[in-house]
Amino acid sequence: MPRAFLVATALVVFFALIPACSAQKDADYEGEPLVVLRGNVVLGADAIPPAVHVMLGWDNFTRQGDIVSSEAATVRGSFPARFRLDVLRPPEPHVFNDFGHQGLHPNEVPLAVANIVALETPGPQGPLDSTAIGIVEDYVLVYMPEPVRPNTATANVLHGTLSQGFHLMKVVRFSPEEKQAMLAEREACYRTRAGEDNWAVRVACGSDYIYDELHEVPIGTEVTLKLAAGKSLDWPNYH
Repeated sequence: MPRAFLVATALVVFFALIPACSAQKDADYEGEPLVVLRGNVVLGADAIPPAVHVMLGWDNFTRQGDIVSSEAATVRGSFPARFRLDVLRPPEPHVFNDFGHQGLHPNEVPLAVANIVALETPGPQGPLDSTAIGIVEDYVLVYMPEPVRPNTATANVLHGTLSQGFHLMKVVRFSPEEKQAMLAEREACYRTRAGEDNWAVRVACGSDYIYDELHEVPIGTEVTLKLAAGKSLDWPNYH
């Protein structure tokens, strides 16, 4: 599943939680987080290096954006471990997906989607699906600068008219049989709306390919970060 990811600079801090210890404020303290994600770490069959850098990989899939440098705290010690991920600010403008095609579809709102990924070394990266040593396989984080409007491509991707801000989304995958049945329904929808505006038909009927679906869950839902070789990681395929 080749794709380019944007890793936002200094957006997140990853903590290994140790009993009887707490995070301490220092000169680098940047204020209270906008959203906090919590979860645990599990190991695959592969050997994992002692230093792991964890961050948000923003996926600008509507324009295949460039890779930019990133920063994150280092996790050391034994695994599995619980973790906390602090998001300190909204994503940068260049990571937003533009379903509106520069104003052609004015009801669409910008959408930022991030995978939670682990890297062996921080800094500029190639496509993260080839350099990552870990990922949260079943959840992604999304952000919208304004509420999602109904009957839009953004609402289709998110399966709802979500409010402005951050949302945690569960990745729902389908069996080959389920995909075949869903695709047949969409093809029937396309046939009944033949001759209509292509964009309106796509919004009404859905894509002509069955992707993983994203559904909102409470922001406090615990997630699991799997550390393993890239080829054994199950990347969300939501576009």
